[in-house]
Amino acid sequence: MGLNFSNGSGSEYLRWMASRSEWVMGTENGPEIVELKKAVFDVATLRTGWAAMAPETTPEFEWDPSITKAAPRPKTPGEWKRAFECKVFAENALGGVRVWSSNSTGACMGVSDLHDQYMAAANDNDGKVPVVEFTGGKHAKVGKGTTSIPQLKIVKWIDRPAELEDGAAAPAVTAPPADDQKSDDFG
Repeated sequence: MGLNFSNGSGSEYLRWMASRSEWVMGTENGPEIVELKKAVFDVATLRTGWAAMAPETTPEFEWDPSITKAAPRPKTPGEWKRAFECKVFAENALGGVRVWSSNSTGACMGVSDLHDQYMAAANDNDGKVPVVEFTGGKHAKVGKGTTSIPQLKIVKWIDRPAELEDGAAAPAVTAPPADDQKSDDFG
């Protein structure tokens, strides 16, 4: 019996597609569009750092020692950009816990705004996690281009779901047909 060093199928991700202003999750059948209205965003365990992501390659990450202290930019080859990683939970819409990580400008702007909301209310909600409503994408001009920023709003706080305790991501799932998805997990 070998050691269990597997990190899963690699399909446990959640991705914000700025070019289309929509969410995509990994399934055993490949990427699937998901209608994400509300989910728990585990902002308390949010990580920031550097990422080098290129098409058809495995992303590389160098995480900051803490959310308040940035690591130096890696010197290894690759286009390193500031990035984050956040666990997101919605049983019906996502099939459990997904990992949202990105170094895209729009996603980083959206999670930065969400973190600001979290910090403003976290002391009044000790031990709880925020239920976040997604209200659409906001198009913005950034530098010489444009992006879409996910609009995320904390709508309530709940006790931490057991699914977020062990950090396990969702098992590989086949997404239900779009008309069968129940995306409003948190009413």
